[in-house]
Amino acid sequence: MDLNNLYIHRVTLKKKGLLSFTAMKQPRVKGKFGSPYREPRGEPIALRLEKSLDEAVREVAGKNLNDWVRQAIAEKLER
Repeated sequence: MDLNNLYIHRVTLKKKGLLSFTAMKQPRVKGKFGSPYREPRGEPIALRLEKSLDEAVREVAGKNLNDWVRQAIAEKLER
């Protein structure tokens, strides 16, 4: 496996201190790193929710929290 064009996508701490990670091939555009996304990403948005709301959102969203929040925001903007 060629490790030169890989980047770490997700790192998970498992039991007993073992790390699990997902490596993906880094897309290149004209010799530079490219984006794996269809549309360029803007600046990061961070928010802190009340504990009860945070727990409810995480329970509904499951493992795909980023995608769930992104979709919720998009749906709200469509209204």
